[in-house]
Amino acid sequence: MDVRYLERIAEDIATRATSIVLNNQTVPIRNISRNGAAVTVRTESVKGITRVSSLRLYDEAGGLIAERQADVPVSEGQRLEFRFNFVIREGVR
Repeated sequence: MDVRYLERIAEDIATRATSIVLNNQTVPIRNISRNGAAVTVRTESVKGITRVSSLRLYDEAGGLIAERQADVPVSEGQRLEFRFNFVIREGVR
């Protein structure tokens, strides 16, 4: 697959990613960066979370781009930041 096409897919994800939901609560996106076919989406720092159970990234139409499930307790007063990293590459033939 052509590298330019892979980069176009990465640009599409970077452009469409609009919200991150942590445990059913929307968390502000701090920034979205793209380097070639790699995309990183980072959240603002949040506190007051006692347990991380799910993290979801949605597009502008409410479509799910990616999801992570966890069961991680969080210490009181701890600030958290989250990120999604994507590297778009050709699949196995």
